[in-house]
Amino acid sequence: MIALPTASEGERRWLGLPIRTLISLAWALPFLAFLAFPIASALDMGLDHPIARAFFIEVIALGFVYSASWVVNESGPANDSGKWVFLAFIFVILALQIAMFITATNTGGGGGVYMLSYVLSPIALQAPKRWVAPGIALVVALGTLELLFSPVLNFFPIISVTITTLVCVFARLMIDHDRTKEVAMVQNLALSRERERTRISADLHDILGQTLTGITVKADLAGRLLDGGRIDEARAQIDDLTEMSRTALADVRDVVAANRTLLPETEIESARAILDAAGIRLNVVHEGDPAPGTPSSLVAHVIREGCINAFRHSDAKTVTITVREDSVTVTNDGAKRQALRLGDPLHRSSDQLGRADGSGLEGLRDRVGSRGSLLWGREADLWTLELRFGGVE
Repeated sequence: MIALPTASEGERRWLGLPIRTLISLAWALPFLAFLAFPIASALDMGLDHPIARAFFIEVIALGFVYSASWVVNESGPANDSGKWVFLAFIFVILALQIAMFITATNTGGGGGVYMLSYVLSPIALQAPKRWVAPGIALVVALGTLELLFSPVLNFFPIISVTITTLVCVFARLMIDHDRTKEVAMVQNLALSRERERTRISADLHDILGQTLTGITVKADLAGRLLDGGRIDEARAQIDDLTEMSRTALADVRDVVAANRTLLPETEIESARAILDAAGIRLNVVHEGDPAPGTPSSLVAHVIREGCINAFRHSDAKTVTITVREDSVTVTNDGAKRQALRLGDPLHRSSDQLGRADGSGLEGLRDRVGSRGSLLWGREADLWTLELRFGGVE
């Protein structure tokens, strides 16, 4: 019947299976309960009866192949790489459904038409995108023929199959929409990085271009003066070269320092774009502004790290950023999984913040140094990253 997987869950695995496969099974397997009705019909007829025995075997085979399709095939595939495996499963499921229809018809029943739902849901959710509409159309045509030949003509099979189709198509549209948003987010991040590289290149060219040209000219002149034996004049040019090279080095350091400086407002907007694309709500509580310079930059780094960790390592639905004059706090409600991914000594005590392992967080702690204290860990149902300054600089 209906099987509703979620969007791609990456490569995380449990019990050797990808998380997305387990989610698909969690949705698909409960609908196997509807096979209890044809199984009960076969048992009522008695398995010593050849038709009842054949019908029973067909039902069990359909349930097995249907379940296996969700393990083997990707839900909402992004390309056609697994199309032949998908086709093999669909042909087997379709053959079993037709066999069940014929067997049920021979006993005077019309329940075989209902089994088309077990064909429609894999087509809607496992087929390559361009095959979904044609596949559904073919199954609808088959269902129409089966209804015409069914000894029991009523609208209940039509209603059941139609609802299954609509729900599965809606689920597929949501999967494709989520994938489109994810791709757009990655493209936007790549474009942002490219713009930043271009800007830095332009800054270096504008700042160092003239200085390096001057160094080249003076180096050439100093060489000519040395060749002419004019030592004192050559030494003066070399002194100028030394001063110009120091100036160039200072300019490079200024450019690097400027690009290392982060602003809380900029990081909040970047985090909002990423979290919105991931379906995570961002709340911002503004209770004050950190001092400009180093404190402001450190606050921005904490916002970036806290939001990235919520996006990558948690199952958060909400992230809250609280900015004050002397501190910043980033919390998310995906505490359990994030604690397991980043390490959480607070399983022993959940009523206070503690410290955990994580290269990004450790690097951030080193960056903060003696300017303040950086704490992180689980507090009740929330995972919290907090920076407190000893004093506003």
